[in-house]
Formats: sequence, structure tokens, C-alpha cells
Amino acid sequence: MRGEGGRPPGGILGIGVTTVTLTGGPLNAIVHPNPFCQCILSSASGRQACQAAWGKPADGYGGKPAFHDCHAGLTFLRCPIDLDERIVAWAISGQFQTAGPNPMKDPVAVESLAKHQKIQLRPLEEELHSVPTLSSDHQDQVGAWPPAYQRRSNPSFRNARS
Repeated sequence: MRGEGGRPPGGILGIGVTTVTLTGGPLNAIVHPNPFCQCILSSASGRQACQAAWGKPADGYGGKPAFHDCHAGLTFLRCPIDLDERIVAWAISGQFQTAGPNPMKDPVAVESLAKHQKIQLRPLEEELHSVPTLSSDHQDQVGAWPPAYQRRSNPSFRNARS
């Protein structure tokens, strides 16, 4: 799946894109990750927290794409990827801040996140500005990506089943 100029769609709005197992384990490297998330992913506990958020059971969504909040208070879109009418993986687009209230705008929340995930506070604070803030129009654009994610019989996901 490609966006403008052949780039994966996440890079268009400054957000990352990846594919994970149903439990949140990575199936590929994140394309266009932001530096804030890279700081979190650099620690084992941060990586585990991200993967837990990505693979959290999708109760109440009936296998439909939906926006979710991650452990750091940021937002991502999780889209099911199905093969033979069975969900085999998730496509993740994120993380981003919404224009409204956000816990990461509170310095105490950033400090708490750093302590909890065993990450140095200063780099995390410095990279917070790298997290894009998406307007409702841009969120609608992200929400329009799922049909491309949900192509059936995509050969790259045949291996994810085994």
C-alpha cells in the first residue's frame, strides 16, 4: 500500500505505520516512527507497553478499524487485516496527538511515563514536540486508510498465519 509519491501513507501526515500480530508483536519495522515513540521503544518495558496496546483485544469493535489510546496517552488507528475472512494481523497507524486535551501536554505525565518505562526524562521531553497533532480533518484522512489495509489474499500476510 502506498500513498503520495509511493510512500507508505503514514509518512504523509508524519505518523508511523507498522503491522503487528494479533497480540501486538511486530511483523515488520515501523515506517516513519516519530522520535518520541522511538525513545519509548528503546526500552524493554516501553516496547512491551506499546505491543500490549497494539494487541489489546478489540472488544466491541467487531473487527472494524478503530482509534485507540496507547499507554503514553497518544492515539493510533488499528485496522484488522484479514485473510480468508479471518483476522490475521493488525495494521497500526500512529501515534499522534489530537487537538483536544492530551495527557502528554502535562509535564508530570511525561515524567511519570519516563519513570514507569525506565527512560531518561530529558530525551523524552525533547522529543515530545515530534509527535504530530492531527486536526479532525487529518484524523478523517487517517480513518480513510483501512480499505487499503484490508485487501484480502495479500501474500505478505500468508506467512503471518503460520
